[in-house]
Amino acid sequence: MDDDRQYRLTLTNAAGRPIATGWWTDRATAQWKFRTWIGSYGTIDGAHIRLTTQMTTAVSAS
Repeated sequence: MDDDRQYRLTLTNAAGRPIATGWWTDRATAQWKFRTWIGSYGTIDGAHIRLTTQMTTAVSAS
């Protein structure tokens, strides 16, 4: 079930420093952005583009 997932896209340089990040709750959108980032940044020496999935938990307050 994708309702409780968030997708994080990270672009880092050769030193591992983050250059850009993005968060999406929609898997298709995250995958599309991943492909566009590869096209835009994939030729930069040392660039790493990573798409990860994280589970989220809802906390209700009373």
